[in-house]
Amino acid sequence: MRFHVPPSVRREATAAARWYDEHQSGVGDELLSIYVSIQRDPQGFPRHEQYAGRRDVRRCPLKRFPYNVVFQNLPGEIWVIAVGHDQRRPLYWRNRLP
Repeated sequence: MRFHVPPSVRREATAAARWYDEHQSGVGDELLSIYVSIQRDPQGFPRHEQYAGRRDVRRCPLKRFPYNVVFQNLPGEIWVIAVGHDQRRPLYWRNRLP
């Protein structure tokens, strides 16, 4: 299965990880490790309840962080759409859907 993380999403994830690493060393890596779980079982994450479109958009809540990884599950590939804070700019990522 192909796994896509566009540059804009990489920047979001890196910024969040860097912020956490500044406060506690190594914690940012934990935030980024969620990609492995998504690749293993994309169907295991809930559909994004705020997204009303036809696409299979799911979210992966990060247990230790107030963030969600939003991704689109397509046949044979996964597109990570956003790594966003729970309380900021809901649905800002809609224009990123492939």
